[in-house]
Amino acid sequence: MFVTAQQTALRQLLQTLAGTAIRVNMGAEGSSIYGALADGVRRVQLLRAGSAVPATVVMITDGDEAADGVHLRLRLESGIPDAAFAAQIVRTLPPVDARGLVIQMEGVGHVGSGRPLSTEGVARMQDVWSRICASTRASRCLVTADLFNYFS
Repeated sequence: MFVTAQQTALRQLLQTLAGTAIRVNMGAEGSSIYGALADGVRRVQLLRAGSAVPATVVMITDGDEAADGVHLRLRLESGIPDAAFAAQIVRTLPPVDARGLVIQMEGVGHVGSGRPLSTEGVARMQDVWSRICASTRASRCLVTADLFNYFS
């Protein structure tokens, strides 16, 4: 029972964190999750400069890129291929080079304040972010709707 209570408390804390994170990297047009990813990669690289210790960039996000006219959540049902969405998002900033890093994106398609996505919508959003993560050349990418992959 104690473990269940801890997991419930952690889930509530993560939901609160995700709700707060919605306002991070908000531009005039909406949130730039790719911008936050690029910032996170750069910060981790600065912190570990010259170190051979593996590092992981963990993002808790709903995955709803809304900057530069993309607004992923609203356009998932438009029939545009996932690869085209990924390319449009990556085009908004200079390419991120995450070689030697592990990138984990938790809560994609699940958390946040937008209307709930269908199972297919969640899978598509995860596919878009998996493609974006792969474009960074990270040594490993994990994109999931679950919030407990990193913490369990």
